[in-house]
Amino acid sequence: MSEVRDFHPLVADWLTANGYTHQHHVKMPIGGIADFVATKNGQTFIVECKIGVPNYRAIVQTLDYCSQIDGSLPMIVCDETSDVFARLCEIKCVSLIVIPPNLKHGYKSIASSYFHDPLVELALAPKPIIPLTRDMIEDVLGEKIGVSTEAYFIIELHDKCPNLDPAYAIDVIYRNLFGGDAKQLRERAGIGTKGEVRDTLTTPDLHLLGYVESRCAEAFGERGYISEDDALRLISEISAFAAQTKMMSDKAARPRLTDGK
Repeated sequence: MSEVRDFHPLVADWLTANGYTHQHHVKMPIGGIADFVATKNGQTFIVECKIGVPNYRAIVQTLDYCSQIDGSLPMIVCDETSDVFARLCEIKCVSLIVIPPNLKHGYKSIASSYFHDPLVELALAPKPIIPLTRDMIEDVLGEKIGVSTEAYFIIELHDKCPNLDPAYAIDVIYRNLFGGDAKQLRERAGIGTKGEVRDTLTTPDLHLLGYVESRCAEAFGERGYISEDDALRLISEISAFAAQTKMMSDKAARPRLTDGK
């Protein structure tokens, strides 16, 4: 299913059926294009649509767009989700709407009973925006340390340095730990542009990466707003120290990607 061709019309129908007025593909004041900007009872929502189970990047993107429009609230609409993603949305106060594919025809008739209204939920049970801690993430994700610490790192980075591109920040870590940015590591592993670098890492490499991300996130959490230069300097110092310590402790050259053999 195509997100724009097939899913966006379903989202537009859901918004209309639930009393929202909306605009499609709205250019944000600073940068980016929101899938929808919707309004109901005077409250504005930034709506991002995703096919498949979204990841933390959807949350970061939606919060970034909300930061560009004062008073707006974040909403993510997807065709499927997971307990992990739902928990992350709850922690960051992002409204989550799920429109399953099997409701493509006739979902309007049951929309009022199947879906929750995020505006009503926020009005009746407002939740404070609480910091995302490593314990919260690991409580949800268990042993998936590579995923958990990445989410922790990205969300803390967004909170304290919202203008720094998370992908660029992670590339700094990759270069220090593994000798190349994400693009180079994908090419080295032969996994293509859509491949996930973390899936190619050995368990020790993944734990080293997780350690660096969690240490960076903790360092961000101890500070107020920081500049892009300061954030990059902090990330570089922590990751370079971790790489040096790793080399000294196991007398290995540098953590390497697995070759699949």
